Amino acid sequence: MLWISVAEYEKYDTAVAALQSVKSETSNLDKKHTAIANSLEGKLGELTKTTDRQVQSLYRVECALDETQQYQRRDCLEINGVPISSYENPNQLVKEVGSLAGVEIDDCQIAAAHKLPASKNVTNRLIVKLMQRHKREELYKNRKNLVGKTTRHLPSVEGRNGKIFINESLTSYRKRLFGRIREYKRQNNLKYLWTSNGKIMLTTSREIERLKIDHKLSVVNPPLSYIRQQNVDRFALALALEIPYPLLQRWYSMVNENEDQGNPIDYLDLLNTWIPNKWFQISRETGFRIQGRIRREASSVISKYKKANGSRKKEELNKSVLKLSILVSELVSVGKMEDDLHQANSALVEWREKCADLEKEKESLLKEMAAATERKETEISSLNRELCEYVQRIEELNEATSPNYGKTIAQVGERQRLRKIKELKDRADLALWFLESHGLQLSCLKVKETNSGRAHTFEYETEKVSQEDEENVEQLLFLLDKFCVSDDMYHELTILYNDLPRSYLIKQKRSDLNKLSHIEQVPGNYPGAQISFVDTLQDHIREYLKSHPSHPREEPIKIKISGDGAKMSRTTNFMILSFSLLQTGERVMSSKGNRTLCLVNGPEKYDTLKSSMKDVIKEINTVIKNGKVEVDGEEINIEMFLGGDYKFLLMVMGLKGATSDYCCLWCKIHKLQRWDVTKGIDFYNTGEMKRTLQEIREFQGSTKFCCIHPPLFDIDLDHVILDELHLMMRITDRLTHCVITEVMQRDSKSDYLKKKGEERGIYLKRLITTINSIGITFSEWEKTNADGKGSNTYDWTSLIGSDKKKLLQLLPSQLQEEDIIFPETKAMVVKIWRHFDSLYHLINTDLEENGDLSLEVFEKSKEFVELFCSLAEKRVGYNKARVTPYMHALCYHVPCFIKNYKSFKQFTGQGVEKNNDDAKRVFFQKSNKWDAARDVLQLEARQQALHHCEREKRKYEKQNNEYWNSGIVDSRKKRKHSREGVSESQGEPSASNTSEDTSSNYEKMTIKELIQNIKSQNLQVKGISKLKKAELIDILMNSD
Repeated sequence: MLWISVAEYEKYDTAVAALQSVKSETSNLDKKHTAIANSLEGKLGELTKTTDRQVQSLYRVECALDETQQYQRRDCLEINGVPISSYENPNQLVKEVGSLAGVEIDDCQIAAAHKLPASKNVTNRLIVKLMQRHKREELYKNRKNLVGKTTRHLPSVEGRNGKIFINESLTSYRKRLFGRIREYKRQNNLKYLWTSNGKIMLTTSREIERLKIDHKLSVVNPPLSYIRQQNVDRFALALALEIPYPLLQRWYSMVNENEDQGNPIDYLDLLNTWIPNKWFQISRETGFRIQGRIRREASSVISKYKKANGSRKKEELNKSVLKLSILVSELVSVGKMEDDLHQANSALVEWREKCADLEKEKESLLKEMAAATERKETEISSLNRELCEYVQRIEELNEATSPNYGKTIAQVGERQRLRKIKELKDRADLALWFLESHGLQLSCLKVKETNSGRAHTFEYETEKVSQEDEENVEQLLFLLDKFCVSDDMYHELTILYNDLPRSYLIKQKRSDLNKLSHIEQVPGNYPGAQISFVDTLQDHIREYLKSHPSHPREEPIKIKISGDGAKMSRTTNFMILSFSLLQTGERVMSSKGNRTLCLVNGPEKYDTLKSSMKDVIKEINTVIKNGKVEVDGEEINIEMFLGGDYKFLLMVMGLKGATSDYCCLWCKIHKLQRWDVTKGIDFYNTGEMKRTLQEIREFQGSTKFCCIHPPLFDIDLDHVILDELHLMMRITDRLTHCVITEVMQRDSKSDYLKKKGEERGIYLKRLITTINSIGITFSEWEKTNADGKGSNTYDWTSLIGSDKKKLLQLLPSQLQEEDIIFPETKAMVVKIWRHFDSLYHLINTDLEENGDLSLEVFEKSKEFVELFCSLAEKRVGYNKARVTPYMHALCYHVPCFIKNYKSFKQFTGQGVEKNNDDAKRVFFQKSNKWDAARDVLQLEARQQALHHCEREKRKYEKQNNEYWNSGIVDSRKKRKHSREGVSESQGEPSASNTSEDTSSNYEKMTIKELIQNIKSQNLQVKGISKLKKAELIDILMNSD
């Protein structure tokens, strides 16, 4: 027996315990390692997904960039093989190549042409951008006329001989792709490769396969030899087939190819497919004999073709046929087919009856579900409102009762002590909220410091303000908010003038009014704020009915929902959704008549509206569905409209942009047919051409008729009204663009014959001077490239609505008097401008005084479009494709709006634009930019609550409309000239002043203008293009 001492046993226990501890630690380490590994794998998976998303996003960005670059090249062609030197004119070469291809090209049709750097394979390259798309298409289409012609046929090219090629201008990515596809074409012996509008097309020649497939089966009588050999009844034979050997050879290859690809077919399937006109079919149950016979014969035919040497033997095989007899039992029975068809029809009838019952059950269930869902949503919304109020109260109490983990009152300085005491005073008031439930009011609270024993008294009795002072405070707050005056500014005024209410009273009043407005944060990823549509609508209807007690209750209140994007700053862009009551009259055209519902700081896109404004849109759709709103226990009928600019309307209704093929919101007209005004007024507003809301929902996602998204608002399209302000502005933009293009075209023709040093661009300068003379600030400039050089493209001042109205009214008479545009088409251009001016005034006429003007608007709109297109062959910009969606809507849809709703002016967007201006003013002058959307809504709510403080302005009636339209401009000119005369009569300026003025004038000029000025004075300066601006100014000053 082995004895173990107590000490050794204790050592053993210690070792076992240590071993168990090591095992436990090892197990813990394994668990930690597994957890860390799982965490790293999860993070790796997330990083992999993020990388994949970024790769996909980068691919989409690259594709979009390539599409954009290719779209910018849509008017460009590359001419290869034509050598060009530095002294040759590229435009002349383009015209000569066009003439060689049978296309006449003028200088005015060439936007730009220059030589391209030599590439690895091509040395002589020339790119040209044409002004007119159809001219570019004509030149590219007629490139086949250059076959057999070389550069020797070009008058400007001497002593050289080479082929001429015309290609589309492709991006670098598409050029590389074209090269790879061309290599693939050569390797696979494909036939055709070309490009069309930037797209690469590839096709193949199927002549050999077509010859094989063209061999058809022939149906003949059964041969008697088969009857004798097989000893069968001749009535058991149905027919015989003659199968050509080339067709058997084709069947053999098709069967083998499909077996290799894992998609096997048999000869019986091929035979049934090739039977002419499906006269009969071979049964698969009894056609095994035919399957085996064709398989054996096909193998035999293949071996015969392999053994055939020489074309004569192959020709004999091509003419040979296999005669195959078909038994009656091997055909599909007609009676069986009729029985199967009858059974299928019976099953179909039963299925339709079941579906009809299911449809009824589905409709009833949907109605029950909708009712139950509506009840639950009402209960949930009320519970959510109570819960939010409770949570807000709990948060305030938690904040008020949270302990202090920092320094005590005795440990801080005097300034910090006063601040903390003021903070504790407010928190103590919140913490003792329960006193009010017992009928007690906190008036005074005494506290004492623990260490020093210093006592503090919190007084809670608010200072009583008189009724008169309360009204003064409200009026001051209304004015401070209306004109966006800062608190610091008002505080300085209160120091200068003691009789003004103190600034803290203004802040208290503002805080009290802010508590009355319930503003929530918008959902989604973008910052923003929103208010309840139903509650706000009830307040406005209540106020309207109070001010208009005679309003008939059976007449619905007309509500217009409007939306627009407003750019606040370089990095901030607001999407603003608002509504207005159309019965308020002229208030609709001001910001006071438009109430903001939601502001979102995000891009103007469909996804922004769908995600960030979904709560407000849901409320609006609920009101549209109900058709009424309850106000003070009374149900008020509601009629909803939707307005805004064309981009917003297309976006919220789920359509593509205004440049798409079917961009009309109210009909399905193609954009190339908008010029056709020969149809009647009801052609595009009834029948198949009319677009409906249900149709957009059905086509969304399929891009049919440009429907890509479901509509956000459930408003019928006849209640989606175009904005007359944007209609006038966009059509005026098109007319202005045409006039400026015509003037620049006239300048280019005139400047081409001028000598060096003569003034250029006189007609464009004359046009700018004329526009400035009618009281409109207008200028034109050349856009620059990334390197700072001119791009040969021009831009001009974007005018506001009032300036465009003035331009539309006063410019035609100036064009008639001045020599600005081409004389031969001057009368027609002036007529187009005046016709649209009268048409715009007509659509804004009140029909209650003038009767139904819809037919007159329709006829004048047709005449306007016809006048516009009549200059297509004479001037650039007036072709049929330039008829805009606004022009089409003016002709065919605005007359229907006028007929249905009498006044078209009530749907104007002036109030929406002014509301955007007010929001921008608040953003810059009355907001700290931290939550600008909330600041805008709070200020608007305060203005609405204090609207009774607004002063009623004196009405001014214009007695002489002619003076306000044109006379005021002349009187201001006279006053300006009189001031200039007074300043000149005060004395001649000194020489130093003259030189300073001249120098300042030179400083305002660009380098291009300074060089032109030097050349006009015939000053000989070497290297003038390399001189800096200061050096050019010194040269001009010395010459003076």
